[in-house]
Amino acid sequence: MLCPSCGAINPPGSVFCMSCGSRVEQAPAGGPEGGASPPAPEPEPSPTASPQPPTASGATSMHAPPPAPPPPAAAPPPAAATPADPHGLGSAAGRLERSALNRVRTSLVVAAAALDDGEKVEAVASGDLAGVPAVVVLTDRRVVAADQRDWAPAVVTLSVDGGLEVQGWEDQRAATLSISSAGRSVVLDGILDKPPAYDLAARIRSRTGR
Repeated sequence: MLCPSCGAINPPGSVFCMSCGSRVEQAPAGGPEGGASPPAPEPEPSPTASPQPPTASGATSMHAPPPAPPPPAAAPPPAAATPADPHGLGSAAGRLERSALNRVRTSLVVAAAALDDGEKVEAVASGDLAGVPAVVVLTDRRVVAADQRDWAPAVVTLSVDGGLEVQGWEDQRAATLSISSAGRSVVLDGILDKPPAYDLAARIRSRTGR
């Protein structure tokens, strides 16, 4: 063992140099206390996100799903006859498209004036009679056709009985209804708002069985 002070060689395990008396004992490897090196501190666990419930596809989502939208409101029932609309004509006309309704408002007024007390309207179709904006109104008693010709509007009534016939045809743009009874007929053409006309024709056929 070599003395760090004088360079003399000493036997292994010597504590002091046999030549100069200097301390030659070396600290054992591993630290001044001769023990093993202290263990390295364990790393702290990193924070993790809390698990989320699995989605419908089986994958885990980091965000909660959005709430479901509320169900749509139910459509209101058709308005019943009121003192302001004793025949229910306004309620039936409300099924027309806005553009069609605005076009035949005067014809509706003419038809309303032709109705009897207690008469109830079931369906309304709009179109033209001889090129003039008009309506055909089906009531619980008859069919009333009215146009809005200036100063002398035409009003035609047909009885709803076994002899009443209704025919219809259409192209991509418009439809036509022909309603006849006892030698009298009404032809409503230029029907752009078709569903109310289909409904009126179906109601007539249901009541006459034809």
